[in-house]
Amino acid sequence: MEKNGLETEQRIVGFVDILGFKGMIEKYDKGENPEILQHLVDAMNAAMNYLKSNSLLNKNTEAPFFVFKECLEAKVFSDNLCLSAPLEYKSFKFFDQLNFFYKYISKYQEFLFQLGIFTRGGVEIGSYYSDENIIFSGGLVD
Repeated sequence: MEKNGLETEQRIVGFVDILGFKGMIEKYDKGENPEILQHLVDAMNAAMNYLKSNSLLNKNTEAPFFVFKECLEAKVFSDNLCLSAPLEYKSFKFFDQLNFFYKYISKYQEFLFQLGIFTRGGVEIGSYYSDENIIFSGGLVD
């Protein structure tokens, strides 16, 4: 929907937040949990590396991970990860996109879980707009 030159589009959207994050930050600020920041960075990078290594095994298509990474939007603030991907992109149809989306988000959660960090969240299809300053999304609200 477009109004005043701004437009939302239907996208796959996801949201993940970390349970007990306030306590983690309080411990970090007191010097009691100095590794938490590194754990979060490692989990994000590990999820991307997992997708990269697994998609390159299939030589029959254009490198799917690299194509998916072109269209995946991932923004992290505090303990929140917001993800978005188009319903279709280049030669990849909806179920291809959804498959990559779930692989990414589940690997992120799995790597955090292995570090004893628990998360919650959801995935939805809905309206989405973002720029460098704002995310506006009915899909995230749902």
